[in-house]
Amino acid sequence: MKLITKIFFLTIILNSCVGKNETTELATFDKNGKMIVYNEGVYAKMWTENNNLDVTVIDALCISQKAKAINDIKNGKLIYFGLIPEQIKSKVIKTFRQHGIETKEH
Repeated sequence: MKLITKIFFLTIILNSCVGKNETTELATFDKNGKMIVYNEGVYAKMWTENNNLDVTVIDALCISQKAKAINDIKNGKLIYFGLIPEQIKSKVIKTFRQHGIETKEH
């Protein structure tokens, strides 16, 4: 895999977190007064009890993962974190390893 492809993957991963609030103290309500929920699991449970919820859901995972990714990149460590379809899994992992990219599934 060429350097440009690596950069492409990293850009996609990092851009998925752009615009997220990166402060350490998390807000309870947004600027419109809606309650903020920082976990999709909590939101799903709340929604099953009241499907008329008007809340803001924020993916808090990106807040810490973006900082970790930036630090890893500075240290020359690249990790693909995601699901890989079983049909191509061995080929993708082999290709990533050839280029020094670790893989982790969630």
